[in-house]
Amino acid sequence: MRPLTHSMPKVMLRVANRPILEYGIKALAKSGIRDIVMVVGYRRDQIMSYFEDGKKWGVRIRYVVEEKQMGTAHALYQAKDVVSDEFIVYPGDNILGEDSVSRFVKETKGSRGNAVLVVESSVPSKYGVVIARDEKVVGIEKKVEPGVGMIINTGVYHMDKDIFPEIERNMREGKYAIKDVLLDMARRNRYFRAVLAQGRWVDAVYPWDLIRANADVLEKFTGGKIGGVVSASARIDGPVIIGEGSVIRENCRITGPVVIGSGCEIGPGVVISPSTSIGDNVKIEPFVVIENSLIMEDATIGPFSRIQHSVVGRGVRFDGNLTTMVGDTYVEVEEKGGKTFVEAKRVGCVIGEDTNIGSNVVLLPGTIVGVGCEIVPVKRLSGRIEDGSNVL
Repeated sequence: MRPLTHSMPKVMLRVANRPILEYGIKALAKSGIRDIVMVVGYRRDQIMSYFEDGKKWGVRIRYVVEEKQMGTAHALYQAKDVVSDEFIVYPGDNILGEDSVSRFVKETKGSRGNAVLVVESSVPSKYGVVIARDEKVVGIEKKVEPGVGMIINTGVYHMDKDIFPEIERNMREGKYAIKDVLLDMARRNRYFRAVLAQGRWVDAVYPWDLIRANADVLEKFTGGKIGGVVSASARIDGPVIIGEGSVIRENCRITGPVVIGSGCEIGPGVVISPSTSIGDNVKIEPFVVIENSLIMEDATIGPFSRIQHSVVGRGVRFDGNLTTMVGDTYVEVEEKGGKTFVEAKRVGCVIGEDTNIGSNVVLLPGTIVGVGCEIVPVKRLSGRIEDGSNVL
């Protein structure tokens, strides 16, 4: 997720102007779960100050700190002294349909043993394909032929405290991920039930996953709310939410689903197409076109810019006439083992926070611009621009 996670944990990245983690809290609350233990680490102050004790969402939250992030099983192990005999494990960087979560909780509540929520997919996943017979997990295949129906691990589990000796066993062998524990248990014929989810599942692994998640969440919008001032000549169609203190100037056209934060200045003559989220205090200058994108708070989009299928970080500034091209490409990303290239379908670009880009710049599909970069006018960029770069 770099450069978007430079100054915030991934779970606090905004989708439809809400942190990813908030969707998980809401889904758990709707399923009837009221006591939540959050295992926090990187930039945990942001998580704790936002969610506090959970009262706003009708839940009770307590926090456990993982001082060194080593893997999902290691994170879960930090909570072994504070969870009850039966509990749900929910990954904070996933967005699951509330109905799927409620069904999983209902089906597993009160049962002894372990279960994993799985979802059907048509492509391989970095989590591996879950092989199940009569709902029993019998293996995990890391590599399978594409185009074959697959069952993918969502990372949502029902567990009891018997899982902790299994985690200890694996950590002694240097394995710190829950998927390693699951695979080890399957190999030793220990029972782990697979429960099939229904509905959406979005796992935020790469920056462009936010675009898909944003579109998916906004698709559920059924009504709009105008909290700001809209010019009489502006046209708003479909479900559009506009925050308090925002101003939509003359001849703008906004087609929902779209969400616009508070304190924004937009227009005149701006076109905002569906599946777009605009954070608080964003300024969009005249004759800008934005489509299927996320613009985070405090950004300034200069006039005559065209932004498509892109993620623009906090405090970014475009002088004007910026164009983000869209296409299928391979994008260089940072993995634990170093940098690698990952295929991305129909993507624009990703721009890290506090970057300034001069006028008449073109960003080719899959371009990732780091944090705090300075780019002079009249450039055509591609690939990865490292944090703090000056492009002259």
